[in-house]
Amino acid sequence: RTLYWCLVGRNVDLARLADDDLPRTDVAMTDLIIVQARMGSTRLPGKVMRPMNGKPMIRYLAEGLSMASGDVVYAIPAKDNEILGSFLRSCWAKVFAWSGDENAVAGRFAAYLEKYPADRFFRICADSPLLDWRLLQAAQALYWPEYVKVHSPVGCVELFDTAAFLRVLPGMAY
Repeated sequence: RTLYWCLVGRNVDLARLADDDLPRTDVAMTDLIIVQARMGSTRLPGKVMRPMNGKPMIRYLAEGLSMASGDVVYAIPAKDNEILGSFLRSCWAKVFAWSGDENAVAGRFAAYLEKYPADRFFRICADSPLLDWRLLQAAQALYWPEYVKVHSPVGCVELFDTAAFLRVLPGMAY
């Protein structure tokens, strides 16, 4: 499987790089894995709860991420707490229901980071049920000072340095 990382718009095939070429960290860091989930898709409402082979789509992602290291939080709009939040809690997932504007992504992340402090955080979209938790593991082994995106044909993981994110937050429209 080919994994790519993207930094400032540049894609590089990780399979073609030697291990020594990859930026890695030996520093112990606290990781927060934020899974953005909502029922309000415009093209397919409720898609994260749609059944796939007998299970809600988000269940596949939850099962995979249960093997990842780091604190996994499912970030959902408060209006989805009854259906989506209840289901995720039944899977022993940690849920953060945010009552602000669900389109204010930067504001949501700031709220999550206030409740769950971490050195860096990873953003995963809940509509990637086939995302392999090992992709997250690969991203966790990398270190970049601000932002990296690791993607495969079935999903992507974005890594943000919390301090860098909070530094640019005041200039973001949210």
